[in-house]
Amino acid sequence: MTPVDVCPQNLTKVLEAAKKLGCGNDDYGKNQYLCLPNVNKTSLIEFCYKGTLGLQEKGFCLQVSEGKLTRTSCVGFLSGCPESPFITSDFYKYSACQELNPEHQCYKFDPHCPPKNDVETNDTPATICILVVYIGLVIFFIALFCILSFCRRRRKRRRRQFNAEDIEGEILKDNQEENGKRDPQLVDENTGHSEPDKSRKRIETREAKGTSLEKLKDATLKEMKKLLKEDREFTWLKNAVLSIMHCIEIDTETNDVYKNMQDVLQIGTRITQNLKQSISEVKATCTFLATVLQKDQYLLKNIKRFDDGEEYSELRPARTLGIRLEERLILSSTFFTQITEDTPSNMIDASLQIFSEIETVNVLERWQSDFEQYIRTSNVESAVLATILLNLYCRIAMLHSYVLWQVYCIKQSHNYDQSTTNGVFEIIDRCHKSSVNMLECLEHPKVDHAVFLTVFHITENGNVEYHLKSLGIKTHVVDESFYERNHYIQCKNLPDVKLQIKKDGSSIWGTTETTDYGKFRFESVEGREMDNICYIRSAHDDLTNHYIQMKSDGSCRIVKNRPDQGGKWKLVQIMIHNHPSFFISSLDWRGKFLYIESATEKLKGEEYFNMMERGLWKFREDFETYM
Repeated sequence: MTPVDVCPQNLTKVLEAAKKLGCGNDDYGKNQYLCLPNVNKTSLIEFCYKGTLGLQEKGFCLQVSEGKLTRTSCVGFLSGCPESPFITSDFYKYSACQELNPEHQCYKFDPHCPPKNDVETNDTPATICILVVYIGLVIFFIALFCILSFCRRRRKRRRRQFNAEDIEGEILKDNQEENGKRDPQLVDENTGHSEPDKSRKRIETREAKGTSLEKLKDATLKEMKKLLKEDREFTWLKNAVLSIMHCIEIDTETNDVYKNMQDVLQIGTRITQNLKQSISEVKATCTFLATVLQKDQYLLKNIKRFDDGEEYSELRPARTLGIRLEERLILSSTFFTQITEDTPSNMIDASLQIFSEIETVNVLERWQSDFEQYIRTSNVESAVLATILLNLYCRIAMLHSYVLWQVYCIKQSHNYDQSTTNGVFEIIDRCHKSSVNMLECLEHPKVDHAVFLTVFHITENGNVEYHLKSLGIKTHVVDESFYERNHYIQCKNLPDVKLQIKKDGSSIWGTTETTDYGKFRFESVEGREMDNICYIRSAHDDLTNHYIQMKSDGSCRIVKNRPDQGGKWKLVQIMIHNHPSFFISSLDWRGKFLYIESATEKLKGEEYFNMMERGLWKFREDFETYM
């Protein structure tokens, strides 16, 4: 047990420290490295814990005494006290529990803990310096925002003036035609001299200066038709472009901004996946997107803010960081929307400099590392944390990609140096790959992630659903025709064993026989089709209202009519040697999977580790493989 000055603050540092100490994993795969205060609160101790790392209660900080873990209440701390149960190995996420004042033997975040004198004295100049810097930055941002707003308002006034003159010109033109005057020159009533039609000149000037969104759309489709080699990719991009136009034409409410983002990001996905080598040729599309991103329906300032509710309380440090990143991304995007074709280049440079993607990239990579550790730990608690973190990741990743494309389109449409413009695209490409890797567990499910896959549901995690669509990733959804057929349910590792209901309809067992009592019908739960959630009932003519139900202890039975609890199942397809198999988990009793020991045993629910051996299933129709 080694005293240290500071404990690791993230998973990467934890793993590095664990490697140095030679710490192993417990029986559930959790790293046994810990760094905690001693019970006297005089120093921090890092050590390898000898035992299983379980779940800790909320409202407590951990301490160590002679290698044993103890707890002390942190209720009343100014901040940082765990507000929900947490896994012991996640100690590093609650930094308030490692912030000590050794002089007074107390936690710094405890309001009863006296401040350290040296901190009060020595930090004062530094604090003043930091405040001066922040105040200067705030003043700079406000001034920049005001200048950009003024430029944009001036441009709008000019545009309104042109519109008024356009209308006047059209009226005059109509009057001329009615009076049989075809001469393009207007006659001044006072002087009798002909003067150039200023309205028409203005119209010509305006048309030469800019193009309507409709023309930009046409130019985009023409450009993409040329660059995209596959018709399928072009069709996908075209649908996204038309969806954007429809959204603007019907004046979609601004509360749909987050949903509207998908179309922009889908265009970005098609470009990222197909046009890396010819990215410098993507010009008309960038002009189109730069224009679209200034419409009210696509302004991030109109987006519904991050949910600050209890949904994220189990990952409070990550949630707090997510809120901060979201506000920063929205602020950056708001500055960028003030940039117009009349904005001076030095003002554009100043605006772009306020956006730093490095912190966001680092945070997303850290969350991805934490997520991967959670889904490898096959228990329900870790699966819940993984679900929350994935939802958070997808939201920030989408906003980040959106702002990156905004920056790229600004640079491309304002003819920035191609090397710096391509540098932004390289970051976009890197973030795209990270998101695809993050969501691979949903696109290509594995048995190792079974617990997470049964706890996570797409329909309950909107941020994930939106990000999947923006990336063009499709998860396996059971076809509608599957629910219209009868199926035998066969154990993969016991090929001769199938499920069968007893003739009296009392229970369900394994059998090697093939009878009508072994036929089942899957009934999709309305609104949960994307999650493959369904009821399982008998397809026998005499038992059509009999359903499989699991009780809380894992025992299974047959009940009449759809059960209110224990009767909903999630089907997760995995590919083993290119052949599909399924595991079936209870929706109400999370972490329990349908399992059968042998042909003479009852069907029951078991935990993940037992499911691996006798809990994988194949569905067959008239004993011909259907799926």
